[in-house]
Amino acid sequence: MMFYPAFLNLNGKRVVVIGGGRIAEHKVQLLVDCGAQVTVISPTVTPHLESLAVSSTIALQRRCYEGGDCAGAFLVISATDDPGVHEIVWEEAKRSGAIVNTVDEPDLCDFIAPAIIQQGDVTVAISTNAKSPGLAAYLRQRLSGLIGPEYGELLDLLAGIRPEIRQRISDVERRKELHYRIIESGVLPLLSSGDREGAERLIRQVIEEYVQQEQPTR
Repeated sequence: MMFYPAFLNLNGKRVVVIGGGRIAEHKVQLLVDCGAQVTVISPTVTPHLESLAVSSTIALQRRCYEGGDCAGAFLVISATDDPGVHEIVWEEAKRSGAIVNTVDEPDLCDFIAPAIIQQGDVTVAISTNAKSPGLAAYLRQRLSGLIGPEYGELLDLLAGIRPEIRQRISDVERRKELHYRIIESGVLPLLSSGDREGAERLIRQVIEEYVQQEQPTR
């Protein structure tokens, strides 16, 4: 079975997480960061989940899973250590029309959670098609050394200049070429060293030179 890679828009959507341990905590925090309306159902929870509940960041129901808990959910995550609960949650979630992720049981999943590298709005997802989470974690660690915070900063700068590039250059392929030139211009080392102003100047220089080169001669 091959899983289709996708990024979900969870902003404002109801998500139910069954379980309150460390794995559930990690998943809940990412869901919160994505703007989901999260309900956690578990008799016990980690201190961090407790703090999220106290601040009303999440809804917490301190009890075991009960029938009907998946009602109205867009997404359900089953993160308990009880295979029997996993089966029941899966069956109910499917009846209610929710998509499901069951920790460590790919046969009870509509999607699997990848290992993630995140720098600002730059997100790199690594999947082994649920065959080896350990390898995915290893690759994340290796790649994290290559994708630093400067990539998030560069993305912010590119997003800011994108409307101007679209206005000045109509051809899609030429716009893509210009973006490549900016990325390969030496702007990343400047951002890595903390010289954001220098990076902005370099981006401006690359744009102007590119536009001038593309001007028709008379």
